[in-house]
Amino acid sequence: MYSDSSRRSQALRHPAFGRTSAHLPDGLTARPLTDPVPLYPWHAVWNTATTHPATNRALELIHTYARTHHWHRPPSTNWWLPKPDRDTLRATN
Repeated sequence: MYSDSSRRSQALRHPAFGRTSAHLPDGLTARPLTDPVPLYPWHAVWNTATTHPATNRALELIHTYARTHHWHRPPSTNWWLPKPDRDTLRATN
């Protein structure tokens, strides 16, 4: 199954990242990421003037999942992250 964002990426000829075990549609190619594995900073943005309880719950779930899967720590394998993000990561650990 492919998300709308994956289809948009394909239509715009932009790369899309994600895991899949499904058959790829014609025109898409899977490329494994190898050393150094790139890390991707993720961000959540919302309007604090119009917060909704669902937003707070979603953020809580994201933080819990990220901590459970140790996303706040660099992996033990060879990895790459742009310097400004790497500096931020070091400052928060």
